[in-house]
Amino acid sequence: MKKLVVAGVAFVALAAGPAMAADMPVKAMPAPIPGVNWSGIYVGLHGGGGWARTSYASDFNCAVGVLCENANIDGSGWVLGGQIGYRWQINHVVLGAEIAAAAADINGNTGSTCTPGVNTCIGVPGGFDVKYKTTVNELGSATVQAGWAWDRWLWYAKGGYATGQIERQANDVLGAPAATFVSQFHNYGHGYTVGTGFEWAFSSIGSLAIEYDFYRLNAGAGVTTAASGTGVSAFTNVVGPLSADIHTLTLRLNLRFPGIL
Repeated sequence: MKKLVVAGVAFVALAAGPAMAADMPVKAMPAPIPGVNWSGIYVGLHGGGGWARTSYASDFNCAVGVLCENANIDGSGWVLGGQIGYRWQINHVVLGAEIAAAAADINGNTGSTCTPGVNTCIGVPGGFDVKYKTTVNELGSATVQAGWAWDRWLWYAKGGYATGQIERQANDVLGAPAATFVSQFHNYGHGYTVGTGFEWAFSSIGSLAIEYDFYRLNAGAGVTTAASGTGVSAFTNVVGPLSADIHTLTLRLNLRFPGIL
């Protein structure tokens, strides 16, 4: 009998528990921090620094068309441009496409001395002491991207087509006879780019990002004229194909327009 009473009391307590709990006041759960919708068109600006390694061959110290010297040049500088793109957010996944263009001044130079008997030195006593220089002065890209969003943060990776204008220059000042030669050739290189970045939304439409990009560009050969000052006539300068590895690290400001499209 005692066991039945204990069992009955336990049963009543279990049955009444949910009803009693329903009548007790419950503290409201805090509302979650609202996230950011990354979908929509965005436009923005970017700026920062860059460094590059360029390589090409030249006949500046040789007979015309004999590409006897290799110029391997390391340089650095700045980059400043803008971008426009569109993103689609599906849960945490963010997909997108972007076009970007920038002005740049990523330059470097190296020295090279002609060795008589190895290079022809085009008949000049003592040969040339040439300073080779390259400058990346434009960059552009058309890329697709994929990322992962959580709250106000977005990590993304991107990749696609890239182009850039690269200037090649050779400078020389002769002591005997006195003459100054400057050879300039610039054209566009084409290739690919890959990059990654972290972006933070500071408002419903504005965001800041830091982004790293790598560019691999190849430009074709060309022919130009090395103009002289006094003492020696100008001559033809042939430059071979150029390869460039370019790195940039930029800060980006974007404004989103989620209501468009």
